[in-house]
Amino acid sequence: MAKNNIDNASAWESYWSTAALKSAPILWNCEPAFAAAIDLPRFLDWMERDLPLIDFGCGDGNQTRFLANHFLRVMGVDVSPSAVALAQANNNAPNVEYRVLDALLLEQAAALHSEIGNANIYTRGAMHQFDREQRTLFARSLEVLAGKEGIIYLIDIGYEASSYFASLVEMYAGKLPEELERVLKSGISKGSLTREDIATIFPNFEVLADGEDVIHTIHILPNGENAKVPAYYALLRQARDRS
Repeated sequence: MAKNNIDNASAWESYWSTAALKSAPILWNCEPAFAAAIDLPRFLDWMERDLPLIDFGCGDGNQTRFLANHFLRVMGVDVSPSAVALAQANNNAPNVEYRVLDALLLEQAAALHSEIGNANIYTRGAMHQFDREQRTLFARSLEVLAGKEGIIYLIDIGYEASSYFASLVEMYAGKLPEELERVLKSGISKGSLTREDIATIFPNFEVLADGEDVIHTIHILPNGENAKVPAYYALLRQARDRS
């Protein structure tokens, strides 16, 4: 597991450090109006506003800063120091802070929980980077951070995403635009998320709401539309009948 953890952290640091160095386009980094603003109505009324909100896998903080308009305290965390540096430089706000945190190191989640207490969690496009064994650790980190009061909202690429990406490869005859090629060749996309996965990965949680959606990207297709990747979302909390 340690080796997998190093590979995961290194892959994301390479991705974000390259983006920072070359000012390279980030496929998922669309405007909040096509991301967090769409997600917000699904979880806003469920979350206690006096709890901190953690944007888990915040990247450069593009969505984090938007979320700060709706919560008293928001924290963006990411495994990549380069991503956190970008977030601090470009998407700071008085009620926002950013930290480096590895979801696969449970002790880091425990330390943060000891510091800030129970928290609500928003995580967009973070789960697919992990293999099935790592997802268990990811879920335990979220469970620790949420505690009994926090609500978790997650959205990630869905079951049909692999077919969708394959269709793009075929469309471009293998000569992909930079933002697509960097994702597909980076080693950070390992799977999709389904309702069945949630039941397995989060056995201590109940599903408050879920459904299918798309994740908007910045890539413009030849027909002039943005590429939209099939996605699945779920709203979770720890099951109330557990001690």
